[in-house]
Amino acid sequence: MLPFTPGQRIYERWQQEPAALTSLLPSDYGTSIKVYRKVYKDCQISYNDNR
Repeated sequence: MLPFTPGQRIYERWQQEPAALTSLLPSDYGTSIKVYRKVYKDCQISYNDNR
C-alpha cells in the first residue's frame, strides 16, 4: 500500500483512476519565442530579472 492511499491497494486505486481523468481541451499557444539564459551553479536561471 502507498502512504497517499491509506487502506487501498494499488490495484483498487488504479480501477478508480479512469473516472477521475478527463481529456484536455485543445488550445493554441505560441512556441516561436526562444529565450537563452545563463544557468547558474545552483541550477537557477534568471528571467525578466527574477531569479
